[in-house]
Amino acid sequence: MSEMTSDQTQGIDPEDGALDPHIREALRGVNDLRREKAEADERAARLERELAFTKAGIPDTPLTAALAKTYEGPNDAEAVKAYFTELGVESTTATSAPAAPASDVELDAQRRIAQVGSAATGDAPVEYMDALRSASSRDEILAVIANAPAEAGIGPKVVQ
Repeated sequence: MSEMTSDQTQGIDPEDGALDPHIREALRGVNDLRREKAEADERAARLERELAFTKAGIPDTPLTAALAKTYEGPNDAEAVKAYFTELGVESTTATSAPAAPASDVELDAQRRIAQVGSAATGDAPVEYMDALRSASSRDEILAVIANAPAEAGIGPKVVQ
C-alpha cells in the first residue's frame, strides 16, 4: 500500500494527468485557504467565548475552567453569568456596596488601639503622636511640632 501524498489529502488525485500543473497548484492553494479559514473561524469562536466569560466576571480558577467546558449556551456575558450563578459561582464584576462609615463604637476602638500602639513606640504623649498622625498638610505638621511638649524630644537640643 502506498503512502498518501499531500495532493491526495487535499482531494487532488495525483494520477489525474488531465489537470494542468498550474490548476493543480491553484487547487492546493484553495484547499490551504479553506483550512486556514477553518482555523481562523475556530480561533475567533474561542476568543469570543473567552470574551463572554471575561465580561461576565467569571474568575479564572481550575474549578471555573472545568465548569466552562460544560457550558454550551450562547457567547453572551449575561447568559454566561446566569449559568455560573446557577452553579453557585460568583462573578468578580459584582459591584460591592461602598463601606459604611465607621460607627462611633468602631472609631473609639480604633483610637484605643492607636493609643496603645503609639504609647509603646516612644516617650511622647499619646495626644501629641495622634495630633502628628492626623495632620493633613505641611503647615499642620509644622504647627504640631512647634507646640510639641518637651518630653516629645523634638526641637533644638539644649546642651548643658
